[in-house]
Amino acid sequence: MNTPVLKEARVDHQILIAGLGGQGVLFLSRLLYTAAQIQRRPVFTYEIHGMSQRGGSVYSSLKIGAFRSPVLFPGSVDTLFVLERSELYTHLRQLRADGQVVLNHPDPDAPEIRRLAAVGYRVFVHDADAVALRLGQPRIANLVLLGRFMNAHPFVLAREDIRQALRQIVKPALLAVNEAAFLGESQGEKKQGPDGPR
Repeated sequence: MNTPVLKEARVDHQILIAGLGGQGVLFLSRLLYTAAQIQRRPVFTYEIHGMSQRGGSVYSSLKIGAFRSPVLFPGSVDTLFVLERSELYTHLRQLRADGQVVLNHPDPDAPEIRRLAAVGYRVFVHDADAVALRLGQPRIANLVLLGRFMNAHPFVLAREDIRQALRQIVKPALLAVNEAAFLGESQGEKKQGPDGPR
């Protein structure tokens, strides 16, 4: 259940990324931070690693724009990226009343998603894990989710700046599959050979 799209994103934007260790929370945070720097935007970032090596909770926040502190306050987050749905309610209180939830979930009509929409949150749902598995790279679900969201919704960062950031932080041997994940499923599948992504 995806809710209506806003015409534009807030210029001063607070982002929270939540998931489990191994899902690429910190990578996604670094990517967005780098893209903001490419845009020459002021940006703060804050990370909590938790038990990231054991599949424990991990989250990272970014504040892009005219902010004086990296600290997030309850009810202040504009966009909440959730890579692991079990982490959703842990961080939901940080979201603005009209905030955007970007959720990795296999069922867009699940009851918890309908509840989010019913109380006024904007919701974007995509089964990023399934796409990443189809591409043969489960660890790139984070980029799949970001790319699909940016295909459908305005965001504080530009797609081309995200691509440039990918080129800066991803090893050359892995760049093609990471770009494919971000740019779109159809492009990613074209890179798929009999032995997996190339």
